[in-house]
Amino acid sequence: MSDRLTVSSIYGGYWNENLKDFRFMTNPYFPPNAFMNSLTTRVAELVKSYPSTNWYISELYAGLINLDKDRLVLANGASELIAAIIDLYVDHLCVPIPTFDEYINRARDLGKKVTTVSWSPGSEFDEIAFIRTVRDSQANAALLIRPNNPTGSLITRKQTIAVMDALRDIDLIIIDESFLEFCSNPEEETVSDLMGDYPNLIILKSLSKIYGIPGLRLGYVSSNNTDWIAAIRQHLPLWGINALAQYFVEELPKYAEEFQDACVSVRQASTILSEGLATLQGLFTYQTMANFVLCKLPPERSSASLADELWSIDRILINDCSNKAGLNQSFIRLASRTSQDNTMLVDVMKQVVG
Repeated sequence: MSDRLTVSSIYGGYWNENLKDFRFMTNPYFPPNAFMNSLTTRVAELVKSYPSTNWYISELYAGLINLDKDRLVLANGASELIAAIIDLYVDHLCVPIPTFDEYINRARDLGKKVTTVSWSPGSEFDEIAFIRTVRDSQANAALLIRPNNPTGSLITRKQTIAVMDALRDIDLIIIDESFLEFCSNPEEETVSDLMGDYPNLIILKSLSKIYGIPGLRLGYVSSNNTDWIAAIRQHLPLWGINALAQYFVEELPKYAEEFQDACVSVRQASTILSEGLATLQGLFTYQTMANFVLCKLPPERSSASLADELWSIDRILINDCSNKAGLNQSFIRLASRTSQDNTMLVDVMKQVVG
């Protein structure tokens, strides 16, 4: 196994690797220095302390987003919640592809059935075809990720509501809004305000991504179905969220303005990346509403060879999408970092594909 493949296979823990990570999508502009300094001054105490139980930390975050405490559960990252939801409530999942593979992989690992609907990168989402496939397959659960990972395409609020209206009678609709803050109008696009109208709706969100804290691991699910929330909480460890993450949640209200500014900076940096990549002759880029860009290579290039070349030039790590359902060896995904980092990446990409 090559050096790059070895590093990629550990999915994180890169602090000793001296690399430039354009693989994982997170917010490089948050937390601000003042927040990090506050956390640093408490590290010794926090490491030596037990965190509170799940219900208490969940209640803290629910209060921040004006949600009833019985309608939200916080966990040690979104992946932990994906596993719980699928284990408890999914028998047969219908999902557009390409998508975030954790849903498909977890469902299959747990012995659930999966039906996929092809959604070509760059094309408009066909909600009618998706609804028809859910019906024809007799799936009891449907998943929409908005914006979609890895394509960056956005299923609009109007389209999402059409799906929710048509599928009121199935057991479960999962709406993953993990990247929605990085859209230009997240407040207008979210469907979180409609939870009370759809008893079969669960909304999932990765806080690790939007707050730039993948090392702390936070995510939540919310639903108007309080029985579901209680069962998911019971499915999770009592002390699944560590004391550092709890302190982060406690301090968040002090930095609400800085968070909004950080999201604006992420959008600006993502524009620099997508527009810069679009100028390269040997690359086709898809329009994105998120903090990452899906790219298609010319026929003579492969995603693995390009990933190897970028690694050898400057230890740049990118996502080779050849193993993603619905994609092949022609596709790569590039995560947005800071504006300066993105400009550097575009300059390096000019050497290899421009």
